[in-house]
Formats: sequence, C-alpha cells, structure tokens
Amino acid sequence: MTRDDFDTGLLAWGADLDAWPDDARRAAHGLLAADEKARALLLEMAAFDAALDAAVAVEINAGAVAARAQAGLHARLSPRRLWDMVPL
Repeated sequence: MTRDDFDTGLLAWGADLDAWPDDARRAAHGLLAADEKARALLLEMAAFDAALDAAVAVEINAGAVAARAQAGLHARLSPRRLWDMVPL
C-alpha cells in the first residue's frame, strides 16, 4: 500500500482500521509499521473523526421537533388550507 492509497482509505473508511476491509487493513498495518508520515496521517484523521463525532453528538427530542413544526404550520395556514394538503 502506498501512502496515497492509505490517505484514500482514511478518507473512505476513517481512522478506525477495524472498519476497513480485511485486505486494506492488513496493507495499512504494514505501511504504518514502516512509515512515520502514515502514522502521523492516522493520528490526524483520528483527531478529525473525534472532533466530527463531538460536533454531531446532539440529542434531539423528535416529539418536540414534530410538535413545533406542526404548531408552525397551524400558525401559518388556515384550517382550510391544511385540509387541502391531506392526500385523498
């Protein structure tokens, strides 16, 4: 595996090598054993993955979101217009 192949794998499958296909994972481990720059790329991607996970870890109360959306529709539309939106 080349460093470019490794970089492509990081972009496709992330820094968790256990998520990589078997053959790619074995090749990546071989590259990591021999290439310090590849190890640095792995650490950089692991930090990016962690930051991304932290950024999207937001709890959403689906019921509250649905109720708010429904209330917004009722506030904007007359009862007749709401009925017209119902498929028959």
